Amino acid sequence: MADTGNSTIRVFLDSPRILGHPENRIVATGATATFTVLAIGAPNPAYQWQKDGEIISSATAYSHIITNVQQADVGAYSVLVSNEMGGIVSNTATLTITASTSGTNTGTTAPPPTGDDTDKGGGGGGGAPGLLYLVALTILAALRRLRTA
Repeated sequence: MADTGNSTIRVFLDSPRILGHPENRIVATGATATFTVLAIGAPNPAYQWQKDGEIISSATAYSHIITNVQQADVGAYSVLVSNEMGGIVSNTATLTITASTSGTNTGTTAPPPTGDDTDKGGGGGGGAPGLLYLVALTILAALRRLRTA
């Protein structure tokens, strides 16, 4: 297409791609579990989380937070990332509850559970975004500047 001096509008469309899949979570009953996906696409993708293949109607953000985890929350979680160019489903991540101790109280305190959200740097309560997410956003911003130049 020849440019006759008119302003040219360029629209770049890109199907969604997942850069970081949700990871398995092991938490204690009553704790908070967070699943997060890192995805890119143009236009920006939409998110729809699923548990055991069933849509979670209120879960439409890049992360899915489950507070006060109970046995009913245990299962396999994935997310559909989509835009007008297509969609892709993430790998499945499982939510597991740590085994609790039973029997009589011996007066000792059990050690805290390991493998929960606090060792992943992404936080279990919503805090600041993880480093990988920030790096991906920086790369996206740089690519968009290059495309408009």
